[in-house]
Amino acid sequence: MEYAPQQQVVHRLTELTTEFAGWRIGKGGSGHWWAIRGNELLRSLSADELRDRLHDRRGASVALGDSGQIMESPEMTP
Repeated sequence: MEYAPQQQVVHRLTELTTEFAGWRIGKGGSGHWWAIRGNELLRSLSADELRDRLHDRRGASVALGDSGQIMESPEMTP
């Protein structure tokens, strides 16, 4: 489906906010896409790059846990 430029932005915002609950996501006047959660800020020049960075961040937060501490796997505990 073809979208007008403004509709493309709205469509991408809807997709990203649905996929990444807990993040506030937007597109600034400079053309940068951004996502913020707490004191974490991610910026990129495209919505696809932002999505990739958010996926990377999601993987990192799972590995570190919510507290930022490295979680031990069951195999690592004595």
